[in-house]
Amino acid sequence: MALANLNLVAANRSDYQKQQDEKYEQLQKVKLDQTFSGSDTSGKEIFLASITQKLALQNLNANFFLEQIVKMSQTSGGYLLGRVLRLSARA
Repeated sequence: MALANLNLVAANRSDYQKQQDEKYEQLQKVKLDQTFSGSDTSGKEIFLASITQKLALQNLNANFFLEQIVKMSQTSGGYLLGRVLRLSARA
């Protein structure tokens, strides 16, 4: 049973990788505005304080952005780290 599952995973790996590559390409096409330009990135707490201040100046909901950043930072990093390693290997 376990071997059948491994074979199924291996068979679908290329489709999965293609789907992930398409998602990554879509992310690369996203145009960003200058909302967070000039943020202090010298440390995590300083960065969060810096973007909170920028959001407050623009009357934007800082809590929403901070919650999203927390969600992103809680991931295992597998996908983004894998992309970085893969891109580095191609270079």
